[in-house]
Amino acid sequence: MDKERKIAFYTLVKDMWANNADGLEGLIPFYEIKEVFNYIDGRKRRSLKLKSNKACSLESFSMKQDSKDSSILITGLFKSAAYKYRPPYWDTETDEERESPKKQTEGEKEKTHFAIKITNDEVFLLVEVNGNGVSVNNIISYLNQFTREYLKKKKKTKNFTVEYTKIARDNFISELEKLKRATSIDVFFNKSLLGSRALQFSERTSAIQDQVKLTLKAERNKSAKEVGIDIFNRLNRQKKNNAQEVSKIRIYGKNENDKDTFIDTTFMEKIEPIKVSINESTGQVQTMEIYRFLKSLILPL
Repeated sequence: MDKERKIAFYTLVKDMWANNADGLEGLIPFYEIKEVFNYIDGRKRRSLKLKSNKACSLESFSMKQDSKDSSILITGLFKSAAYKYRPPYWDTETDEERESPKKQTEGEKEKTHFAIKITNDEVFLLVEVNGNGVSVNNIISYLNQFTREYLKKKKKTKNFTVEYTKIARDNFISELEKLKRATSIDVFFNKSLLGSRALQFSERTSAIQDQVKLTLKAERNKSAKEVGIDIFNRLNRQKKNNAQEVSKIRIYGKNENDKDTFIDTTFMEKIEPIKVSINESTGQVQTMEIYRFLKSLILPL
């Protein structure tokens, strides 16, 4: 029996704090992931409690350097479980119930597989999308915790936060170009940009929500496609620059059938569906099989 899984694409970065001793600004590839994983590997206890009575742990990983381009490939899996939830077991065949034998600290183990590729320019992260497993936000919380511990052990000061950026699907521009006409563009950005040198807006924005929406409307019977492409390219450049400016773009327009439609970068996150075999006795996906899929997707990046 096969089960469909989805693979989401991200990059791992360090969001440098202001006035840090290294003099770095913006988003920097999180190259230290190698050392942090090796540090975790040497720990006896490596679990982290998350919100909503959930915990996760880096169960295993392997690291290999490519002799051709010196890139480093890491494959591994996180295990996770929800605990403090132990309702009675219900037999769907006999309609009988019995008390759960689980302890309050125990839960059903879920596996979430991942792959990381470290190049000279980026640190790519591919994550299996498993609704019952760990999310990319859980992974980021985990990495921040153990990065803090690793740096403390090395007597180094932590001057950044580990974050991720999404890799957009390749077809956003092609979808935009399919529009018969782009009538308006919503640009979402952090309110801090209001007080920047570019806008020179009053800095008294405490009563304003963090996310601000700027709407650009095309002149009557004209299209704002080119403006949309320019803004999308700016959004992509933020991986190398400052990802706290523009957070997403939504473009409204008419499709080839002259019907109202829109495209949104939130929905354009790159996700690849795959089909993998499952273990008949546990219902879990086969680890070695999903590793093969992950490697085939990450190696070309």
